[in-house]
Amino acid sequence: MTVHTIISEEGPFYGDGVSTTFPFSMTLFDSGQLRVTRITRVGIEEVLTLGVDYTLTLNADQQNNPGGVLEYPGISGPLPSDEALHIRREVDLLQLTDLQSQPDYAPLEIERSLDKLTMIAQQLSDDVANLKQLLAANETVKFAVIGASETVFPWRQTWVDLIDDAFKSEGLKVDFFHTGAGALTHHLAMTQTDTLTGETRAELTSASDPDVIIVELGINDAVLSLGNRSQAELIADAQALYAYFRTNNPGALILYSRLVPYDEEKHSQVAVENIKKKYCIPFMHQTSGMPGEDDLFTSEPTELDKLISPEMQERLDNWRVMDAECQALADVSIDTSYFQVARLGLLSHDRFHPSSLGHYFIVSRFWNAFQRNAAIRAAVPELTRIRDLGDFTNFIRLWRSVLKVDAGRDGYVVDPAFLSGFDYPMWMNIYGDTNLIYNIEYWANQQRPTIAVTNSVDNANGNMLLVTMNDLWPNLEIETKLWFEGDSEPSVWTEASPRQFTSLTGSHVSVLQNPNLTNGNWNIKYKVADDVFGPFSFTVSG
Repeated sequence: MTVHTIISEEGPFYGDGVSTTFPFSMTLFDSGQLRVTRITRVGIEEVLTLGVDYTLTLNADQQNNPGGVLEYPGISGPLPSDEALHIRREVDLLQLTDLQSQPDYAPLEIERSLDKLTMIAQQLSDDVANLKQLLAANETVKFAVIGASETVFPWRQTWVDLIDDAFKSEGLKVDFFHTGAGALTHHLAMTQTDTLTGETRAELTSASDPDVIIVELGINDAVLSLGNRSQAELIADAQALYAYFRTNNPGALILYSRLVPYDEEKHSQVAVENIKKKYCIPFMHQTSGMPGEDDLFTSEPTELDKLISPEMQERLDNWRVMDAECQALADVSIDTSYFQVARLGLLSHDRFHPSSLGHYFIVSRFWNAFQRNAAIRAAVPELTRIRDLGDFTNFIRLWRSVLKVDAGRDGYVVDPAFLSGFDYPMWMNIYGDTNLIYNIEYWANQQRPTIAVTNSVDNANGNMLLVTMNDLWPNLEIETKLWFEGDSEPSVWTEASPRQFTSLTGSHVSVLQNPNLTNGNWNIKYKVADDVFGPFSFTVSG
């Protein structure tokens, strides 16, 4: 007999509640070589006993017609539809043929011994393959994130740390870690060495032997223009970094994390010279162009309705070209909705880095991609074990709920339905942020205070001009501009007499009774440190 197939196990054979016979085709010397396992609907495996749980009928000619039929009537009848059988040939690891005891040449004995050795080799080969599969199933998938400061700041609280915790809380074998650094670009990732290890960030990333590499670079390269690289150099820098990973980590899946600095959803086809400040992240607004507001930050609608400067137009164009190249270089791209994070006011006081809640927004975008992107899930099977945790993991729902297109269809305003609906109190209760609306109102400022100004003053009835401010920084001087509606806005800020400052807790209250102002409509602005708030309108009568 010869062993001319490599089959040493077959199945699973699924039951249907009717069938009792299960043909198989592997070569056997005798029925005792077959190990039959029943697999229950909950995955429990039970080894069955020949002659008790099942019977075997082997084909007479195992040389030309190997295999036979397994009959499983079962104690309780045919195999149910939610159970299965698995069969495996198991040969003892012994060599019992003694040729010295044979008086003549015994070809059949020799051939049988060789057949048995072949079966043992196949059996051991299957054991190794099964062990590798088991080890692979238990191996943690490693995600290395090479990015700039948003991946390392604040330390241990970035979206990288948060998503690593999310996977661990779900019991998934995924390990997220960052290998980047502040102010990193594609060029610096390849050329700048770490002061402690002496390795570049690209080398550190590659040496971690990741299964997945996430590249989150580009904003520093093009928008901040660190290194003042030309557009051609930006493209070459990106190509060099991706090529390095392709060469040194050929089995890794490369994801490109897109930190989109403008409202791409509505303006992807708009030329950069026609894009307004209000559709870009605050860094691209630069400072106010209103009278006397040089070097000051504002969220005033009149200012944000202006076009971005020629300098920022060039940088955005550079980013677009580099972004397209990075998408082509990566296996999969993920949009982290950076502009939406900024427009919701979920940035830190530097108007650039995501706040803690901004990092949650980015985590949400990755988590949703891992749930739904077929290419990523096919490459990383562990991600198919992500459960459906409900809408609260999808922060795009917040974006769609809280903001709506304004009446002129040229911007975003807070949707009043959000304030009276389910999402707003849930946001406050779960995330502990009661200032969400003020974050949105003053999204382009450094400070995100609550400010209330009386909207009318009736001198005849003793009404007062009441101003309250909270959540500002402490001990900052407050200056004002005040002008009658229809007049030009002043270019000079006015100091109060005596001078007024925010309190030690960052609050301020001012009361002015019977102000010496002409009846009519007035505007007032406030300057606190480098921030401008307003204008606020109020009416004087009586």
